[in-house]
Formats: sequence, structure tokens, C-alpha cells
Amino acid sequence: MLWIIDSFAYKILVNGQLQGALFVVEKNKQECELSIIAINPEFQNMGIASKAIILVEQRHANTKIWTLQTPEKETGNMHLYEKLGYVKVGNEKVNEVNYRKEW
Repeated sequence: MLWIIDSFAYKILVNGQLQGALFVVEKNKQECELSIIAINPEFQNMGIASKAIILVEQRHANTKIWTLQTPEKETGNMHLYEKLGYVKVGNEKVNEVNYRKEW
């Protein structure tokens, strides 16, 4: 059985309705990973993911390094992360792009 320790799950509500989720894994005292970001397709491209990521980063204000992975073909995701200050740092898995953000 797999256990995830020091992880946080956040609901994304729009007008009180669940429209997405965001999961954070605390790797150590200064580094967190955005492990899953999911938005209802009907609510995508409305700035909801950006707002959710910013709120989560603010909630974890002591985190100095943020990491995430996204499929290489998801250019919209890549644009979002780069707009929020994430920098591409390489490809760890086939067809995935890794990002990192430092404060």
C-alpha cells in the first residue's frame, strides 16, 4: 500500500460548486510539488487554475521551491505555468516537461 505523507488536497469551488481540485505534496520544509491540478472542462480558460495556484502558493508562504510536471503536448498548461513564474528545467519522463519556481 502507498501512503502520501505531508500532502494537501484543495477543492476548487466556483459559486459554491465543486469545479476542480489541486493537490500539493510537501517534499521538505522548503519544497512543495503541485502534483495534480484538475479543472472541470466547462470552467477551463477562465483564470480559475491561475487563481487556485496563487492562493495555494500564498497558503504555503514558507515554501521556497515549487515543482510540477505536465505532459509535453499540453502547451496550454505550459503557458499557464510559465505565466505564473515557473521555469522549464527539463524532461524527466518521456513527453513530460518539468518546471520549478524559487522565491
